[in-house]
Amino acid sequence: MKTVKNACKLQPKALDINVGDQIEQLDQVINDHDGDEYFEKTFITDGMKSLLSRGIARLAGKSNDSIFHLKQAMGGGKTHLIVGFGLLAKNPELRLKKIGSSPV
Repeated sequence: MKTVKNACKLQPKALDINVGDQIEQLDQVINDHDGDEYFEKTFITDGMKSLLSRGIARLAGKSNDSIFHLKQAMGGGKTHLIVGFGLLAKNPELRLKKIGSSPV
C-alpha cells in the first residue's frame, strides 16, 4: 500500500512560504486562469454546486438570494470557491458543463 507521501504529487510551489502570496488578487486570478484547467483540480461537491448555482441564478436575476454565509474557518476553501464562481460567471459554456446552469 502506498503512503500518502508516495501517492500525492505536490504542486511546484506547495512548500514555498511567501506572505505576499497569501493575499489573493481575485480579479487577476479570475482573468489569468483558464476555467477548464482550474476545474480539473477542483472536485465540485453538492454544497459547492448548490452555492455556485444559487449565485449564478442571482446574477441572472432569477433569485433574490443575496447573502451567502460561508462558515468555513481559514483553509476552508472560500477563496477557491469565489475564484471558481468568477470563472463560471464569465464563461457560459464552462458554467453549463460544470453546474448545468443555462447561460446568464
